[in-house]
Amino acid sequence: MSYVRYNVWLTRQKVWTEEKLNWLIKSKEVYNDREDILNAFNTHFNTNITLKTLRHVSAIHKLYLPKAKRLLQKSLESSWISARGFTKKYIGDEISNGKATYIKTSNESKRRYDNYIVKQRYLYEHYHNVTLNTNDFIIFLNGDKKDFSKENLYKVSRCVCSALFGSKFHIENSFQTLSRIKYYEWKEKINLLNR
Repeated sequence: MSYVRYNVWLTRQKVWTEEKLNWLIKSKEVYNDREDILNAFNTHFNTNITLKTLRHVSAIHKLYLPKAKRLLQKSLESSWISARGFTKKYIGDEISNGKATYIKTSNESKRRYDNYIVKQRYLYEHYHNVTLNTNDFIIFLNGDKKDFSKENLYKVSRCVCSALFGSKFHIENSFQTLSRIKYYEWKEKINLLNR
């Protein structure tokens, strides 16, 4: 007695025929939005598929259908992303993450964070007409991180900054903060001379 093994996949009806797949490939030349392709497909074949199904089929069969740009834009405009201010930013626009404020300075880099600079660094460079390096830190003398005035921004080195905040010597009085910064700057210079 021999048993015949049946393959479930062979008996299953093939939903995505060559005709449908060829139609989808040709539709890329006519439509530039996946939502338009979906509507035309459902009308032509009298089906009721969704964008999720179409995206899945496009990925499996490597059709490279265009994205649903209008739907993405509509969801961006009505979602929490735009409610929090994460819309398209232009050069000079500010964005805040709750801890720091950033200013967009360029559109050249593909990495998003390379196009932004911390606001106090940006303003310090413009106030004093200098270019800061990675070893320079800008601190707020009076401790108010919303006061971007020229007198409140002060440049310190990485070593002085870590010593200042490590010993918790930073206080809200600008004069005393500046005195302590000068103390650490002199200490750093003495250490460099002793080497």
